[in-house]
Amino acid sequence: LGPIVGRTFALVALMLLLGTMLTTLLLGTRMMYALGEQGQLPAFFARVHPRTRTPIGSILVTCSLAYLATVFSTFTGALVIATSTRILTYLVTCLALPVLRRQRDVAAPLFELRAGVPIAVACTVVLASLMFQSSWTELATLVGVSAAGLLPWWLARSRGLAEGARVD
Repeated sequence: LGPIVGRTFALVALMLLLGTMLTTLLLGTRMMYALGEQGQLPAFFARVHPRTRTPIGSILVTCSLAYLATVFSTFTGALVIATSTRILTYLVTCLALPVLRRQRDVAAPLFELRAGVPIAVACTVVLASLMFQSSWTELATLVGVSAAGLLPWWLARSRGLAEGARVD
């Protein structure tokens, strides 16, 4: 298709990767902090810097993992991880919608899309088809990254920290 199209695709891929990295560094650290504060992750993730009040434990873990992923991965591998984890997140969200809609012991939502469940099912089919277009190596990488991400949560659960413990 020519060098212009190739450069355009490379630029779009770079923008996707940068967007994912910024989201991970900015929001991921705060999410880990909240999970640590609620006892769903080890207390280390809830530690804050005394002067700046930033979640230093979560920032250290996130930056260390990002550094290791950068050093031991290729640009293509990073794109695969960024894209597949985003698709997996959307897929899990779509799968959770029908389950959450059936819960009656929660406050009524402020907004509810009437065709939410059929839309979630349709999106699940599309997202699953995208996931199954990946190679076995890419899927194995996604499973490994997901397992590494679930490990701190599993450790916290196995130690009984997820029973409403708060860290102040």
